[in-house]
Amino acid sequence: VIATDVGSTYEILSTYGYLIEPHNVEQISNAILAIINNPTRELNRAKEHKKYVQDTFDWTVISNRIFQVLNDIMGTP
Repeated sequence: VIATDVGSTYEILSTYGYLIEPHNVEQISNAILAIINNPTRELNRAKEHKKYVQDTFDWTVISNRIFQVLNDIMGTP
């Protein structure tokens, strides 16, 4: 994944892709070349990123976190 480093993109993409400065043509071309030149590595990174997103941003995971926070606030187990 190639994305610009704005907003919370870093949190979502972190080490699994290429964060570039907006409008930086050199960084975009370097990221594209890195992907083209290392397809096996990039496929592995994509699989790892998919797992990271599923483990971190899945609605079931998020709802369980919210439930735990609410239980902590209310003092219930």
